[in-house]
This record gives sequence, structure tokens and C-alpha cells, in this order.
Amino acid sequence: MNKVKFLVCNINTGFPAEINEIIFKKVQENAAKAIQNMYYLRVKINLDCLFILKYDCRVWMRRHFWFHRVKGDYINNIIMYYLTRVRYKYIQEPGIWIESLNDILSNYIHLPGKSLEVNNIITMINRIRAGNSIWSRTHIDWWQNL
Repeated sequence: MNKVKFLVCNINTGFPAEINEIIFKKVQENAAKAIQNMYYLRVKINLDCLFILKYDCRVWMRRHFWFHRVKGDYINNIIMYYLTRVRYKYIQEPGIWIESLNDILSNYIHLPGKSLEVNNIITMINRIRAGNSIWSRTHIDWWQNL
């Protein structure tokens, strides 16, 4: 008998064994759902960030030039917001992330007015690399060889 079952079954020894089994099954189901929900929420933050980096920033690149200053500030705010919220260990395709961030760098680095915060983007790229388990062991950008 494992520890969790022992604890659940000894909550009230006056319950019949059938009720203890029902309680134990509910505890198991709720634990599995909680773990799934926690993993989904951690990955959801990454997916939101990737969607903004891939889609929104490319749409902004196609708009008029008079919007440059607002775009630079807005992208700085997005990068600062997601810099600490992204779970770098959960990124499965680091090449796509790094390519998106490099696209933003190359397209927005020359903007007039308040320029893009390059250090924040480079920090995010380095954290993506360091969060990848293969790169942290070998220091090889394996996604470039695919």
C-alpha cells in the first residue's frame, strides 16, 4: 500500500472499505487533472509568447512606416513582459523562437526614435539556448542542423 492510499484510507476508519476506495480514486483523478492543468498553463504562456513573436510582429512589419515609434515601444514592452514569464525549459523548438527574435532584431534595430532594446532580446535568446537540455550539455545549436 502506498503512502497516499494509506493516508486516504486512514482519514476515517469508520468508513467502509468501498467508500475509502471511492475517495482514493477521486484523489488520484484530481491529482492527475491538477498536474495536467499545471503543465498546460506553463506551456500556454510559451505558446502565447510565440504567437505574438511569430504572427503579430510579422504583421506589424508590413504596416506603414509612420507607426515605427509605437511599434518599437510596443515590442519592447512585449519582450520585457515575457522575458521573466516564459518557461524556457518547456520550449520544444528553440530554433523557431530564436529565428523569430532574430527577425525582430533585424527589422526593428534601425527604427528612428526610441530604438529597440537589443539587450533584452539577446538575453531572451541566451535563456532559450540555456533552457534547452541538449544545448546545455553539448553547447551545439542542434536546431540549425535540421
